[in-house]
Amino acid sequence: MMKGPIHIRDMREGDMVAFDAVGLESYRAAEPVILTVGKGWAVENEASQIVAIGGIIPSHPGSGESWFIIEPSLQEYLSGLRALSFIRSCRDFIISAFVSLDLHRIQAHIIASPATGSYQSARFVRCMGFVSEGIRQAWGPSGEDMEEFVLFPQKEEF
Repeated sequence: MMKGPIHIRDMREGDMVAFDAVGLESYRAAEPVILTVGKGWAVENEASQIVAIGGIIPSHPGSGESWFIIEPSLQEYLSGLRALSFIRSCRDFIISAFVSLDLHRIQAHIIASPATGSYQSARFVRCMGFVSEGIRQAWGPSGEDMEEFVLFPQKEEF
């Protein structure tokens, strides 16, 4: 179990290879795109090991798709004030993406199935200010229903 502090930083080349997590396979090929036209970040533990990785990829002018994968050890570590601090740090990165990528909308898609534990993911994005736009039926990579969340910039944040 993690004990020390965590650090969030900009993603660097090779981070996706260093972070060996379930669900990341489809993003590994996109690393060059994320690093050149998108914005990515990595979360490191006290031993400088990557325990989460995420980013924003522009989908079309003004809009971006967000993605985030967390290792189970980080989920267990985040509670109480740690969770609040982590959410604020993630939100800071997302706000910076609005500016650096010139976006007016960022979307997040979460598998809409209680069996996957997606309620935790939905809670996480809601805590960062995302709101649900509804369920997209059979929209996931394996035909799963996906809940779509969206975040719009607040004028006072810029």
